[in-house]
Amino acid sequence: MVTIENESFNVSVGDKQQVVTYQELLLNAVRAVPQGGFSPEEMRARIRLLDVIDKPSESFEFEDADFAKLKPLVNQARWVLLDRQVITFVDYIESGGEYGSPINSNTK
Repeated sequence: MVTIENESFNVSVGDKQQVVTYQELLLNAVRAVPQGGFSPEEMRARIRLLDVIDKPSESFEFEDADFAKLKPLVNQARWVLLDRQVITFVDYIESGGEYGSPINSNTK
């Protein structure tokens, strides 16, 4: 089992601050359409991930095999935010959620 905390951070959008959660970033990565679309096998794998991520929670627990599917999705995702905290999130996922609070332990 791998546990990922649902951290949040603020980003500036124009003259406004917007809160972004790790849940939103995870959903973005999992829902991204691969080139050529989804095969039934790919749909099944991603739906298993969505079953965990879609529920509002302070943390998300993934089976090891599911997390192994999630890591490359996050690493290969394209982001509409240019923010250090997105890199912190990607590094946190890449580490398997092994280090402490990701917002406070990486680049700011």
